[in-house]
This record gives sequence, structure tokens and C-alpha cells, in this order.
Amino acid sequence: MPNTQNDISDTLANEEISLDSQSIKKRAKHKLVVFVISLFIVVIICTVVFEALNIAFFQPASMFDSSPVGVTIESNSSVSTIAQTLYKNGLIRNTMVFKLMVDFFNQGSNLKAGDYVFNRTMTPREIMYKLATGESKPRVLRFTSIEGYTVEEEADSLNKDKIIGTKDTFLALAKTGEEFMAYDFLSEIPKESILKRKFLLEGYLFPDTYEIYLGSSEKTILSKQIAQFNKVFSDTYRARAEEMGMTVEQVVTLASLIQKEANPGEFKKVSAVLHNRLKHNMPLQSCATVQYALGIKRMNLTDADLAYDSLYNTYKYSGYPVGPICNPGKEAIEAALYPYEEYLADNYLYFCNKDPEDGELAFSQTLSEHEEKVEQYRPLWKAFDEKNGY
Repeated sequence: MPNTQNDISDTLANEEISLDSQSIKKRAKHKLVVFVISLFIVVIICTVVFEALNIAFFQPASMFDSSPVGVTIESNSSVSTIAQTLYKNGLIRNTMVFKLMVDFFNQGSNLKAGDYVFNRTMTPREIMYKLATGESKPRVLRFTSIEGYTVEEEADSLNKDKIIGTKDTFLALAKTGEEFMAYDFLSEIPKESILKRKFLLEGYLFPDTYEIYLGSSEKTILSKQIAQFNKVFSDTYRARAEEMGMTVEQVVTLASLIQKEANPGEFKKVSAVLHNRLKHNMPLQSCATVQYALGIKRMNLTDADLAYDSLYNTYKYSGYPVGPICNPGKEAIEAALYPYEEYLADNYLYFCNKDPEDGELAFSQTLSEHEEKVEQYRPLWKAFDEKNGY
């Protein structure tokens, strides 16, 4: 006979197992639903974050405005300043994100100054790399070198106009001239005079208007000026110098005195006086050489000034000074090569300033006549010095 009690127990046990199984399935199903929902939420969040980052890092400020936008990045601009400039021009959506991107890609030190043309359909990353590679329109600067400037005055002017950062490198290069000895007119300068000169390149930085790229080196600037001198001092000038028994150095030196002593209208007359004095083995006695040696601009020179011991001082030493005293222009160079024939023939040997305000000169043939004019005009020189604080 069957064991009814056991059968009932087994049936109950089976029913409990069945209930547990269903409960487990329900819990598993619930967990799966929770997982799927959680995963879905995570995907949505990730998608939103990705899209946000995509817009910030990779999407342009505009999908349709491709018109060019000119932007100038100044020298030594920080990443913050660059980001602000881009933002103000509507090229990026967020300055902070742009700075983070630059930091992430380690491009902070690579962003270059210049004049750039972007458009608003460019992505921030494209803009960053254009700045990093310097794909800009080169910034061209213009500067004018004035006729009669000395090397030091040229350095002061370039520094004042922020063409060069400091004067030190410019002056050092101009002093030795070592970087430019490929030019024969420099390599032919007598070696014994090189160490006695203030600047080897004095006289050869041709006065003109030049264009250079932003950030050009001092060597580049000097090279341009020397190359222009080489161009201006043509074969015709060289032939004329040879005809007159002069070296290029002597022509430039004489031209520098002419440039400093007179207005252009009287260049050739001054040249004739200087040529006549050289022909008669007389000291040139150019006040401009004393002023250059002493670094002064006083018109009324004292006996002590005139006795100053310098190879530039043409009162103390005969012949040409040890080198040019400024950078002469083309007219002064031509005057040195083509002096005024009438004054040559009439043997004019002296000149002095009349009124320093207009620079007009008084020319004389004899010493006595010259001394009379000096005494006549000296009060005007003193007044000029007092007025200008010399």
C-alpha cells in the first residue's frame, strides 16, 4: 500500500522548489531590467557628454558662416589672451575649453604670433594647430633709416619703434662686422684701423625705408641695409672712385663728413673744400668729426674739444678720420665722388656755419676771411647751444 504521507511531503517539496525557481527568475528578470535601464541611462549620459565635448573641442562655432575672419595675435600673448581674442571674434564657443584643449595637446608654447585669417566653420582644434604651425600671413614691418644717423642712433630708433628688443646685439654685430665680411668693401678695410673704430659697419647701413617680417633678427636688419649699400654703390661709383684714386672706404668716410656738415644743396661745395684740403695735405678740420669722437652735438667747440685725442678728430690728425662718422645717403656719396668743380678750381679751403637753425654755410678761400666769418657767426652758435641745452 503506498505511503500517502511521503507522497504529500514530496508534492509540497516540489511545489516549494517550483516557487523558489519562479522567484529567482523574477529577481533575475528584475535585475536585468534594472541593468538595461541603468545601461541605457549611462549611454544617454555618455552620449550627452560626448556631444558636449564634441561641440566644445571639435565642432566649429558655426556650420554655415565661412566668411574670412582676420585675427592678429600679438607677440608674447598668453593662451588666455589668445583664447579671448578668438572668442571675441566668434571663432570659438568657450575660452576655458579652448585653454584646456591646448593644455591637453601640450601646444601652449607653440602658439605663434602673427596675422591670421580663420573662418567660423573651422573647429577649435584646427584653429589651435594653425596657430601652432604659424600658418599666418607674415606680419610685415616698415622702418626708415635716416640719412646721417650713426650706428648708435640707428639702434636707438629701432629699439624705440620696437623693431629690436634691445640694442646690445645690434651694436655688437655692428662693432665687429664679422658676420658680413663677404662684402669686399668691408673685408678691404685696413686691419690696423678696425680695432680703432667705434663700429666697423659705421657708414655702410644705407639710409632707406625697409620692410622686414615681425621678429626679424638684428643680423637680418643689418644684412638688408648693407645689401642696399652694395646695390647703391654701383660699378659706376667704383669706377669713379678708382679714377679719383680713392677706395670705397675713403669715399664713404668723406661722404659721412659731407652728410654731417651740410644741407644737401651744399654737399658738393663742402666736398670741394675737403678735396682741396686733402690735395694740399691740410687737416680736414671737420667739427663733425670732433662731435662724433666726443659724442656731443654742441656747435661751439672749445679748444679742449678740438685737442681731444681721437683718430676721428680731424683737427688733431691729418688725412681721413679712422672711419666714417655716420651713414651717408646717396646724395652725399655722389658729392664725395663729384665735388663742385668751380670751388675745386677756385681753391676754396674753408667753410663754417652761419645760423645753425637753417644750416646754411659760409665758404672762404683764405684763412683770414674764414676767421672773420667765424667771429661773425659764433654768437649764433652759442645761442643755439644754449637754446638746445648743450
